[in-house]
Amino acid sequence: MIITTLTEPCGVPRRIGRLVGDFLRAAPAALADGAYPLQGEAVVARVMTYVTRPRAAALLEVHRAFIDVQMMLDGVERLQWYPAATLTTTAAYDPDRDVEFFAKPAAALLQATLARPLMAVFFPGDAHCTQVQLRAPRTVRKIVVKIHHAAWI
Repeated sequence: MIITTLTEPCGVPRRIGRLVGDFLRAAPAALADGAYPLQGEAVVARVMTYVTRPRAAALLEVHRAFIDVQMMLDGVERLQWYPAATLTTTAAYDPDRDVEFFAKPAAALLQATLARPLMAVFFPGDAHCTQVQLRAPRTVRKIVVKIHHAAWI
């Protein structure tokens, strides 16, 4: 996992940082929720609006084929990180959705607050629990850029 910014994307390949940055700068303020292919199916931006939730209701997931680059467009949420190898599976890996779900341990090894200008990068093997409320539920807007691991380099 990497936590960085779009203006100084440490650890993010320059091409990927530029691709995501160009998309965000060109996007209108009222960008509609949905999927936006940036490089065919290898790099797809997904814009979503949702209400954050208590930790108990948030899902802990991991991906195997895609890297997630997550950035808030509006609002703030809590994220948690765990090494997937230490977790208990609750739903087997679904290759069509590239997701496997896990039971949440009592405490996260790492917690962070995700708000602009920060972005979080989750690699295959980085189990992550996002969409967690800080103090109360809140409607937020977020972009998640799904990057196939072969396109990262």
